[in-house]
Amino acid sequence: MRRANPLLRRLPPYFLTWHTFRFRTICSGRRGFAGTTTTTTTNTKHLNTFTEQFEIGSRVITLETGKFARFANGAVVLTMENTNVLSTVVSAKGDAVRDFLPLTVDYQEKQFAQGVIPTSFTRREGAPKERELLCGRIIDRPIRPLFPPGFYHEVQVTASVLSSDGELDPDVLAANATSAALMLSDIPWGGPIGMVRIGRICGKFIVNPTTDELKLSDLNLVYAGTMDKTLMIDVQACEISEKDLEAGLRMAHLEAIKYIEPQITLAAKAGKSKKEYKLSMLSDKTMDKVRNIAEEPIKAVFTDPTYGKFERGEALDNITQDVKRVLVEEGDEESLKVLPKAVDTVRKKVVRERIIAEGNRVDGRQLDEVRPLYCEAGCISVLHGSALFSRGETQVLCTVTLGAPTDAQRLESVVGPPSKRFMLHYSFPPFCINEVGKHGGINRREVGHGTLAEKAFLAVLPPKEDFPYTIRVNSEVMASDGSTSMATVCGACVATERGAAVVRFVRFSPIDGRYYTIRAAVVRVAAASILIVRGSMALMEAGIPIREHVAGVSVGLVSELDPSTGKIADYRILTDILGLEDHLGDIDFKIAGTRKGVTASQLDMKPAGIPLDIVCECLEPAHKARLLILEHMEQEISIPRNKNDSTSPRLATLKYNNDAIRRLIGPMGALKKKIEEETGARMSVGDGELTVVAKNQSVMDKVLEKSQVLEKSQVESVAVGIYKYKKEVEDPVFFLALRKMHFKWPDVLPTCASICLLIGRSLLLPILVGPFDIRFSAA
Repeated sequence: MRRANPLLRRLPPYFLTWHTFRFRTICSGRRGFAGTTTTTTTNTKHLNTFTEQFEIGSRVITLETGKFARFANGAVVLTMENTNVLSTVVSAKGDAVRDFLPLTVDYQEKQFAQGVIPTSFTRREGAPKERELLCGRIIDRPIRPLFPPGFYHEVQVTASVLSSDGELDPDVLAANATSAALMLSDIPWGGPIGMVRIGRICGKFIVNPTTDELKLSDLNLVYAGTMDKTLMIDVQACEISEKDLEAGLRMAHLEAIKYIEPQITLAAKAGKSKKEYKLSMLSDKTMDKVRNIAEEPIKAVFTDPTYGKFERGEALDNITQDVKRVLVEEGDEESLKVLPKAVDTVRKKVVRERIIAEGNRVDGRQLDEVRPLYCEAGCISVLHGSALFSRGETQVLCTVTLGAPTDAQRLESVVGPPSKRFMLHYSFPPFCINEVGKHGGINRREVGHGTLAEKAFLAVLPPKEDFPYTIRVNSEVMASDGSTSMATVCGACVATERGAAVVRFVRFSPIDGRYYTIRAAVVRVAAASILIVRGSMALMEAGIPIREHVAGVSVGLVSELDPSTGKIADYRILTDILGLEDHLGDIDFKIAGTRKGVTASQLDMKPAGIPLDIVCECLEPAHKARLLILEHMEQEISIPRNKNDSTSPRLATLKYNNDAIRRLIGPMGALKKKIEEETGARMSVGDGELTVVAKNQSVMDKVLEKSQVLEKSQVESVAVGIYKYKKEVEDPVFFLALRKMHFKWPDVLPTCASICLLIGRSLLLPILVGPFDIRFSAA
């Protein structure tokens, strides 16, 4: 090194050996001597965490804060067994600039939570899925009413599933974690809340059921509330009676409040002091001025039952413009800024006082009276099914489209089924309320309303084995004046029963060259080229065979509080609420079901909770209204119609063995593709089955004709009687003894006989399993 750099020749010889003198650096000097001890990192915990553990429904639950997301206003991780959910809440800085609460709830189920890499091209999670939007609504609905009036600061809640083994649905856990995070934060909020899921198997209620238990349960109830009030209800059931539903609600309340005390304890340990936010409240001066000008004209509008929604809205807008004109003349800028809110407050006071005092509604109906109904099935031609349903000025057009089993929607979530074959899509275009707006995109409200109506039908749909179609129902709101989601249930029911589906389970007979429908008991086959007998199959040329009519109605509530206690002093329950009553009332309790019981329900409210007794009282008027609506619907269509026209789709399931199927589809599926291109039908191959979906009967006939040629070439002979075949089998005699046989093939087979089929030089040996009855009838 010295030879390479001449400058180093002038340095002392010991300079380059500075490390032997235990210097840390070349310029260390006397302070540069390294000590004999070295600094090591101690294994010290720097995170100050707080936990609270409790037990609900035989499962241990843990609330933890201080470990994740420490910069958020509040953050909590809730753990139940192998499911972990993180919920964070953040509030915007500065003053509020809006006249409503801009609360956003985002629920995320990322694939890492179940140890899976996303299958998208970028291997990233994309836009929020429908399930994530629905879980976000489950969290939003109970926490929104508990923010103080006038608090209009932006708040964002983010609930993320950290891990899940698929045993428990994380949505309820996310809601409880959000409540705990709000309690810990410095954001003003009137919680805590508790949320619980209740199932029922064999009449016994189950708290926090697993996904496997929910498959056996006839009830899926999600309930949220405070210590003494109900905040949110979401129900999917298999025609459960109102009495049993009430019992489930009361049990759910007792279990939900168990979440509240641990949250209060955790907030006492690690909670922040609540900030002083500026609340946007109306001044008494402004309210008195607006009330003096607008109250009497508003009363005149609301006491005239001849007004429709459109006319009433125009009259109220004219009153608002009159008030604005007076305030402009007076130069009251402060009142002008809050004029819409002040006028709306006067409207609310007038309507509620009239309902409480007189029991009269704005359209002149009684409290339990349902609006006039109109129902028309098959209102649009060509479609597989359609119906127009009107209730008052609310009008909904529902259409049904049937597809192949492969058209089922694939689902990707941490819990739940991998696909679904029944879909109900709800659309709320701007023209239905006479407004200008944008079309398209995923709207949380539309997804929520469509899912509620979808849940109402799951209990009455035929099983996949009997009706393998994929069903899509579209609900287009033509005019909205309240209860459009429940009108969707009614319209979709009529349209579904009108839907023309023909499911044909067929078998070609080589005896007379015709296709036949065959009913038989369980039969095993020892060796065959073509399977002739199939259990429990029949020709169905009718609409979708739902078991019962389904109808829905919305129930509202108007209450009056005692100023001294803040409790409800008087209230009125409203059946079939208008859009105005929904806006100015306390709750919107949607209940759908059949004559036998409730299949779906959803409760939303504006005040900070309603006593459970009042909520249960709403079930009876909803039941009476539902029976009235069902009676009207049955007058239009009582059973699924047998509509066998040119537009009806067809589905056929042909039974073959694997050799025959291979010959049918051809090399690399060439023959199958050729048939699909020539006919326009779609063919799918299963285990010994060939499923054909055609747009109409003519297309199906073409496909069956082409497959008939193939099948005839496979059958060499059919023999009736007892056959001896010594070359292929050891036992010289094979026979099948049938106890009862009824043939409708004239002059082909005797009334009673024993059958064996000699096919492709090999013996078909049906083996009797038990007593059965075989009936052959021409399709």
